[in-house]
Amino acid sequence: MLHHIPVLLTEVLTIWHTKKGGFYIDGTVGLGGHSEALLKKDPEAQVLGIDRDPQSLEIAKERLKEFGSRIFFVQDNFKNIKKIMKDLKLPKANGLLFDLGISSFQLEDGARGFSFQRAGPLDMRMDPDINQTAENLIRDLSIKELAEIIQNFGEEKRAKKIAFEIKRQSLKMKLNTLKLSQIISKIVHPNKNQNLSIHPATRTFQALRIATNKELENLKLILKETPDLLQAGAHSVWISFHSLEDRIIKNAIRDWTQGCICPKDFPQCVCQKHKELFDLTRKAIVAGEKEALQNPRSRSAKLRAVEKI
Repeated sequence: MLHHIPVLLTEVLTIWHTKKGGFYIDGTVGLGGHSEALLKKDPEAQVLGIDRDPQSLEIAKERLKEFGSRIFFVQDNFKNIKKIMKDLKLPKANGLLFDLGISSFQLEDGARGFSFQRAGPLDMRMDPDINQTAENLIRDLSIKELAEIIQNFGEEKRAKKIAFEIKRQSLKMKLNTLKLSQIISKIVHPNKNQNLSIHPATRTFQALRIATNKELENLKLILKETPDLLQAGAHSVWISFHSLEDRIIKNAIRDWTQGCICPKDFPQCVCQKHKELFDLTRKAIVAGEKEALQNPRSRSAKLRAVEKI
């Protein structure tokens, strides 16, 4: 069995679990760590585990088989939760959980193409059934389009130079993860004696992965659906790992919790906008010092949550 440490586990369990014997949805079940903990905490709870990565899903199924019919799985993108619930005739959930980003299991498999420290093809697909790979993306985009992706999704200051050099080198040779990492590193970190807080290829690899999997687009879609998926009193929990995701979630929470937006001098409300959800985390919850030491992945994690009114 793979060694798997769920991020912010105590905090997730405290917020995600709202009702004994309730129905919960883990929209990014991954290797099943959070779901396993909830099923152990509540012997009557039921969980729907969703993931678009079939490899992760198979591991989760094996790991959680002791819980029998209390957990069932669907391989799909979490943006389709509303359709899944309708097709399976499921009730609204007592809790939703989305642990966003990439898992250590996916990073450590060089063949998946996510890591700049392991040799592998430029794949980067969470779901192997989609046609778009990072290699195809680089091939099909113009230098300008590639630079925009690297800048917008990676917040990389040297995006134009990186995009130009990637396209130039891709015409000379077939790129893989290590070759791409070397190209980026020469631009971002020409002085190897200078220490950097993160690997020079981190931001560009993040940008290519986000674009390949349409991660931010999918996040925005599920956020639009969230209020309709929850029972009254239910909680939805998100764990993000970079500022782009966190900003989108924070803006959605602000919109849900704002209520009436009419000018104060209006005698009565005409906007018909009502609070749908209550913000449970005015400030994002982050990992404590002990967890950050034990699980480095948790250092960048931010947890936000809401309650259905």
